[in-house]
Amino acid sequence: MKIPSARALAALTILLATITLSDAQSAGVVLIQEGFEDVALASRGWYDTTGSQLSTAERFAGTSSLECRFVTGGTSCSGGTPGRHSFQATDSLYFSYYVKYSTNWVGHGVPYGPHMFYFLTNLDGSYAGPAFNPLTAYVEENGGRPILALQDGKNIDQARIGQNLTAVTESRSVAGCNGDSDGHGNGECYRPLGRD
Repeated sequence: MKIPSARALAALTILLATITLSDAQSAGVVLIQEGFEDVALASRGWYDTTGSQLSTAERFAGTSSLECRFVTGGTSCSGGTPGRHSFQATDSLYFSYYVKYSTNWVGHGVPYGPHMFYFLTNLDGSYAGPAFNPLTAYVEENGGRPILALQDGKNIDQARIGQNLTAVTESRSVAGCNGDSDGHGNGECYRPLGRD
């Protein structure tokens, strides 16, 4: 997770426990389950990790949880992040996790993010970043509200930005820029979904 601005923040502690990804079409086959029992994340398929700090004082289940601490004015987590984890391609996904924010968490004052999790398709490489992809799904928390946001920047017809292509072709972006896909007018190219 990365905070996109250096605005003053109250100190934040995020505690994650028991992340579970399941294939919703295959009778709930578990694709990933992470309980943060130890810091050996790479041995369980996580890659490009920056280290992890675990808490045994605050946890939902098991023996520990991942602790991520943002200091006032900070732009990244001082406790490290789990990194990325590949899983078997699926057409549907069930995602659950537990998170606890410190009582002084106020957010970062912009209408998007912070990105707690993001999911890319198998059309992307292993080290692809978010946003300009065939499809990126974000799980976020903003101002105390959970949000699922979508972007499909590579699907935007760059020659027809702002034109409503919803009745003309399926070869277009569905998350903005080429029509009224979200029911809020043409709006911005990267209008966050689920914010109204």
